[in-house]
Amino acid sequence: MRTTFISTNVLNNTARSSVTRLQQQFVDANTESTTGRHADMGNALGVDTGKAVQLRQEYDARQETVSANKVALGRVDTTQAALNSTISTANDFLKSVLQTTNVSRSLLASQAENGLSALISTINTTQSGRYVFGGINSEQPPLKDYNGAAKTSIDNAVAAKWPGNTVSTATPADVQSFLDNEFATQFNDANWKANWSNASDTNVTIRLEGGESVDTSTNANVSPVRKLAMAYAMVQTFASKGLNDEAMKVVLAKAQTLSGEAVGEFADVGGKLGMTTQRVTAENDRISKQNDVLSRRIGELENVDQAEAKTRADTLSNQIQMSYSITSKILKLSILNYA
Repeated sequence: MRTTFISTNVLNNTARSSVTRLQQQFVDANTESTTGRHADMGNALGVDTGKAVQLRQEYDARQETVSANKVALGRVDTTQAALNSTISTANDFLKSVLQTTNVSRSLLASQAENGLSALISTINTTQSGRYVFGGINSEQPPLKDYNGAAKTSIDNAVAAKWPGNTVSTATPADVQSFLDNEFATQFNDANWKANWSNASDTNVTIRLEGGESVDTSTNANVSPVRKLAMAYAMVQTFASKGLNDEAMKVVLAKAQTLSGEAVGEFADVGGKLGMTTQRVTAENDRISKQNDVLSRRIGELENVDQAEAKTRADTLSNQIQMSYSITSKILKLSILNYA
């Protein structure tokens, strides 16, 4: 007959090892009950781990695309709101000033000044700290202050045409020629970018699935911005120069034509941006549906029954408490108690 001796040290270490194992199982079960996913994907999925990782990477990439598209849609919405505001102000200018007879020159100058100020302020609209009309140069205000180089250049052109402030003697033909030539030159590419604009001609774009790029804004260098700025600056400049009535009619007629053309062109720009909104929204809807499918496939691999995991965690917690109790009793054992 053989007798095996078991010491209290052996019993103590055995219980401690059991508690460590139970604690790890409890942590895993508690994690699964909280997250609804396997605590150790590699151990749970085995050879399917790579598939789960690939599916999740694809899902995350598509979610990033949706997030980027939402930012782009926000930029489009901000641009559209600015365009609508600009169109509204231009229409008010047309109705209250250019299409009304016997308007005082001071009112004409004031309305034109206010319109130009509103145009510059609106074109300098920002979204998330970026200037939406700046093109890819979105860190600087697209339009400069008119009372700087732009106004100085226009005043110099008027002074060169009518030295010694003789503009009051200008005939309608003289004014028409000046507006079509010297004044129009103030808004060509070179002078516009030198005196008026910091914007880039290249718009901010977003790439859709399939590789196609679409504009998500416009820029301050486009034709309608220049035409409306020209109309406002034209009226503001000549309303205070003492032109005779017939010559002033030429200015107002030209300004009316430019303002009307600008409104129509702004509407066209808004229409194109509306198409961008539709296409980006459609892509987001399509990606969301694809991600719903991916999410279900990921769930089939990664998800666990949270209720079952909670029950398992509770059971393990009770077992750990029992192990602590047994260990405590073992530690209290002493041969002195049996002496």
